[in-house]
Amino acid sequence: MNKLEIKSIAICGSGNVATHLAQAFYTKGIAIKGIYNRTYKNAVALADKVDARVLESLDDLPEDIDLLILAVPDIAIKDVARQLPAKKPLTVHVSGSTPIDALEAFCEDYGVMYPLQTFTKERTLDYSKIPVCVEANNQDNTHKLKELSETISNDVRLTTSRERLVIHLSAVYASNFVNYMNVIATDLLTREDISRDILFPLIRETMNKLMDNNPADVQTGPAFRGDHGTLQKHIEVLSTDIENQKIYRILSEEIQKYFKH
Repeated sequence: MNKLEIKSIAICGSGNVATHLAQAFYTKGIAIKGIYNRTYKNAVALADKVDARVLESLDDLPEDIDLLILAVPDIAIKDVARQLPAKKPLTVHVSGSTPIDALEAFCEDYGVMYPLQTFTKERTLDYSKIPVCVEANNQDNTHKLKELSETISNDVRLTTSRERLVIHLSAVYASNFVNYMNVIATDLLTREDISRDILFPLIRETMNKLMDNNPADVQTGPAFRGDHGTLQKHIEVLSTDIENQKIYRILSEEIQKYFKH
């Protein structure tokens, strides 16, 4: 730990990503010297977890920190960077879709640390298995961020802004859209007073197969089989749910196109 060039951090933000990064680095002995958030009580809640000082404004950034993490919504990155004091440390954002040059006009030393995971404050995660995508404005800063990221993750990857954007897009398909499909599935069951736990074994096996195989090799279902009779029955069930019927038709048609059925 003594060899690390980044030994102290301040964090702007107190949401899901900020909370997990603060706790992950704190448990590895990295000093969290300041937490800033527009909502003071939220900053206090996170600061208490990592023995950090609550910053009342960005002008209160400690001068001896080695890194500032902007864990804020993508749309706010430039606005927050614009408010930073003239003297600032190496500064990073944690966005998957925002290019590194979003910080160029505001910081001399800047970069990106993007942890590829879905974060919820209350859930405990094994950070060592979470990929962290790193990018910086020069080789020295890249080395510093890679070295720091390796204290919490065994999977640190140097990526360009373009690569990170594609990774983020693929994650939306693999996680966010899949989760929304389960929202629809749960609604369908709930209307019939059926417990959603009937899907749990299926969900687990689907995820296991996805991790062990190329997804295209393990596709199943009526659209894949070209089972038009079942497809029509499902569409009829959704006859009073036009929006979800549209989603069902689009996905089924795309599966048939992809697999030439």
